[in-house]
Amino acid sequence: GPLNAGGMSSVSRERARIQAVCALLDAFDAFRPEDWSQGEKILNSLEKKLLPLMLSKLINKNTNEENEFGEKVKSSVGVVNIPIALALVKLLRCLPKEMFQIHVDKAFRAVSLVLRSRSQITRDDARKTLVQMAINAGPETLPLVISRLRDALKSGYQIHVLGFTVHAVLQGMESVLEQRVEQHD
Repeated sequence: GPLNAGGMSSVSRERARIQAVCALLDAFDAFRPEDWSQGEKILNSLEKKLLPLMLSKLINKNTNEENEFGEKVKSSVGVVNIPIALALVKLLRCLPKEMFQIHVDKAFRAVSLVLRSRSQITRDDARKTLVQMAINAGPETLPLVISRLRDALKSGYQIHVLGFTVHAVLQGMESVLEQRVEQHD
C-alpha cells in the first residue's frame, strides 16, 4: 500500500494497531471486576465498539492461500487472524457471563467456518487457533465449540475435518480438565 509520512504502509499501520490492541487486552486479562455495575460505561463501549471491531477483523477475507498444487489462490473462506482470536477470548472471559456467551459463540462460529477451506495450511492454523480459543474460554464452552463445528462442517471432506478438529480440541482441553479434577479431589 502507499506509504505515509512515517514510512509505514496502511497494512503495516493496521498490523501495528492490531498488535497494540492485543497487548492491551493481554494486560486487561488480569482485570476481572466481580461487579460490573460501576463499569456500565466501559461495558457499553466494549459491546458497541471494540467487540464488533474485533469480530470484523477476526477473519481476514482478502488473502491468498496455497492450493494442493502449491499455487496461490484467493481464499474462499478467509484466514483466521490468530492474535485477534486469542485476544478476543481473553477479553470475553473478563466480561459478564451473558455478554461472554453471545460473543464467544460468534467467535467460535467464525473460526469454525474457516475450517471449510480446501487449503490444509489454512485449516491447520484455524484448528490450532480454535483449540487455543477453547482452552482460554474454558471447558464449559466445549458443548458450544462442538456444536459450532457440527454446524460448519457437514459433508464430504468436512466430516473428516470435523472429526480431526473435535479430537484436537479434546486433546487440548485434556490438561485443563485434569487440573479441574485435581482441584476437586
